[in-house]
Formats: sequence, structure tokens, C-alpha cells
Amino acid sequence: MTTNLRSALESLAKKWSVTFPNGGTSKSEFFGVELTSLLSTTTDDDLPVAAAALADNWGNAGGGVPDYASYTRGYFAFDVQQAIRTSATPGT
Repeated sequence: MTTNLRSALESLAKKWSVTFPNGGTSKSEFFGVELTSLLSTTTDDDLPVAAAALADNWGNAGGGVPDYASYTRGYFAFDVQQAIRTSATPGT
């Protein structure tokens, strides 16, 4: 499961770290940075719990979330939760 999860989260980190052709980044790039940091500092054994905590933290974030990211954080949390569920499903 953790190999599939790591791979799925690496793909999400790329998705959320969009760089435009002009070199600019999306306003939600920090979600990709958060995920990349989690992947670089978390062992495979701890990855499912750490990823679930990250999704929960962003999905339920209160203050401190930039205005433009208030709805985007829900999409990010959903993406991470789906990666966890999919990687836990046998045969995927």
C-alpha cells in the first residue's frame, strides 16, 4: 500500500505545484510544497497516517488560510484522501 500511496502522493505534489509556461506559479502552489515536504520527511511506514493528518488539517483549517485558498484547501484535502483510499484498495 505505501509504495502505491507514495507514488500517488508524488503525482499529487506535481499537480499542486503548477508552474506556468511564463515561469509563474499558481496561488495554491503551497499545497504542493506541503505535500513534497511530507514525502521527503516521512517514512513509508508512517506515510498513511501522516497523509491522513495532512488532509484532515487542511480540510478543517480555520484561520491562517489565505483568502484565495479557502475553498481550494477542500479540493486538496479531497485529493489526498482519495489517494489514501485508492492505494488501500486491493488490486489498484
